[in-house]
Amino acid sequence: MNLRNYKDYACFDYTSVKSSNHKLGDVVIKETEDGSEIGVIIQIHEETEFRTDMFGNASTSEVRIATKEEIKKFRPNVKSEGSFGLVKAWNEVEKARTDFLEMSNEELVENREEIELRLVRALKILGKYVSKKDVKKLNA
Repeated sequence: MNLRNYKDYACFDYTSVKSSNHKLGDVVIKETEDGSEIGVIIQIHEETEFRTDMFGNASTSEVRIATKEEIKKFRPNVKSEGSFGLVKAWNEVEKARTDFLEMSNEELVENREEIELRLVRALKILGKYVSKKDVKKLNA
């Protein structure tokens, strides 16, 4: 299985290279002594090395493409979990809003840059989901 919305499973906007072994969004399984884990490839470092959303960095010798049965057994909701970026953006905005409401005018002036940086981070995350064209439509 390959999830085209693989960026939704990542905390950051990673830079990747091409690989003939795996593609971004491939759903892979890693079997360990503690059990099996299902992960989505969110970054490719080099031909045989990549990062997943669940178990971090791995190599082709450690994992393989997961079967539908394995996905159902070990991570049945993987297709609907891809809102990590939206949740992260929401949390960032909500925290900035809460801090904003609790600060005095003097504190707002002192912390203006920090609050602005947090909002900019949230906008970058949301930029994966909303195009400039969408924003223009909303503001029209």
